[in-house]
Amino acid sequence: MNKYSTAIIGLLSLFTLMMQAFLFLGTIMTIWMFGSSSTNRKDAIAMILDNIDLTNSSLTPNFYAAFYLGILFFTSLTLFLYLNCIRHLLQNINEKIYFEEKNLKMIKRTLIFFSLYTLVNFGLELIHRAFNVTYLYDASAYPAYSWVGVFDGLITVMGIYVLYVVFRQGVLLKQENQSIV
Repeated sequence: MNKYSTAIIGLLSLFTLMMQAFLFLGTIMTIWMFGSSSTNRKDAIAMILDNIDLTNSSLTPNFYAAFYLGILFFTSLTLFLYLNCIRHLLQNINEKIYFEEKNLKMIKRTLIFFSLYTLVNFGLELIHRAFNVTYLYDASAYPAYSWVGVFDGLITVMGIYVLYVVFRQGVLLKQENQSIV
């Protein structure tokens, strides 16, 4: 691998680490907001409820806010773990470790974590439709919270699965070549 590729992989690895730090700090800030005082808690709930309309829904505002926070924490966790796998894969590639069992396991975990993230987005969208939760903004401007985001997630999951199959074949070929020698 040339120096340009090594630099790009290093930058991508740094970017994933920064995104992980952002997710961690955001989670800590959210916990602090809800745990510090009732005023902060009310402000945070109001911020969640400002973007939706529950007038035609059977969900109460407090239940929806708690549900949304649960979804937020779960998606943050799955994205954190997904980015961790990607960062480890990038580090292995930078160290010229390609078709090894540990990379195959990392790609499989990447597939699992991103699939969970996509399923949660799909579930959130189903809940919104089933309980008549209406967005007060253009949902297409926020693709993670619409059917477009679910569709994008499914396409990404398919791409990760294809990479997993290719890496699995590469690991098998490498093992076969080593057994012949």
